[in-house]
Amino acid sequence: MKGFLKLKPKDLQMNAQMEKMTIEFNLNQLVELYKSNFNLRLELTTNIDNKPVARLYKATPKAKYSQEKQIFGFYFQSEDRRVEFLSDDYGKRFANKQADENYKKDKKAKNEKEALEVKVGDIFKDSWGYEQTNVDYYQVVAKPSNCFIVVKKISSKIINESTGCNMSAYIKPLPNEFINDKETKYKLNGKSIKTSSFSWAYKVENIETEKAYCSWYY
Repeated sequence: MKGFLKLKPKDLQMNAQMEKMTIEFNLNQLVELYKSNFNLRLELTTNIDNKPVARLYKATPKAKYSQEKQIFGFYFQSEDRRVEFLSDDYGKRFANKQADENYKKDKKAKNEKEALEVKVGDIFKDSWGYEQTNVDYYQVVAKPSNCFIVVKKISSKIINESTGCNMSAYIKPLPNEFINDKETKYKLNGKSIKTSSFSWAYKVENIETEKAYCSWYY
């Protein structure tokens, strides 16, 4: 049986140099990848015990006292462990970034598809309020483009259905019974429109069965 090949000291030294070069290459790559993909600064140092250290920073240009915020800072028992940790951290951040981008892409496609389904005559419902529940109905009177609609507020009526409270009721919209002639243009977000800084109106899917809860305290 043949014995194992014994490496000469020169070969061992060369292997150690190659390993060091590989680690340095990986670390330099990670520094660049953190910067290019996340705009994060990776700082690589050693501590007083000569242990490898990695710190990750996020730029905070609007902060009053510091232009950077530290995300993490760790020391490691070996260079291999530092590379392993940073590779794993970067991989997770990159996967999360891709998932977020895919979610936004799918959401945009869904919103565009739903916006195409909105047509003149459709009714939107806006339910809002803090101490009481207010409900406003809007009717689409024009659609100048695929992503914009023009609406007018319409009246509603109380329906004969108990809510169990004498200061609340169910109401339903009255299509074509406009409260006034005011027209407002809104950008569609799927089948919804942002009617104010605190409220959204959503398309009524079935006008025949539509009802909304409202309440008052005066």
